[in-house]
Amino acid sequence: MITPASKFTRKREEAIAALMTQRNVEEAARAAGIGHQTLLRWLRHPEFQHAYREARRAAFGQSIARLEHASGAGGLHAVEGDGRSECSRFQPSACR
Repeated sequence: MITPASKFTRKREEAIAALMTQRNVEEAARAAGIGHQTLLRWLRHPEFQHAYREARRAAFGQSIARLEHASGAGGLHAVEGDGRSECSRFQPSACR
């Protein structure tokens, strides 16, 4: 049985996912199936802000992990034995 609290939680999770994938708040609200003003109101609540911030932090962490894995270096700027980062040996201007 779906309770009002679980429906709210599900909608809130959908809204957070939509905020992370859509271009703006209006599109996120539409994608989540809620009103624009409702989403703006939720964005003012500290609990919602915290959940949204945690979701963004997790997505950012996953992105960094994928980049590190793809680079094969175990880090974006792996330091070699001579103390210089990988990118400074190849393109010094890219490391600024």
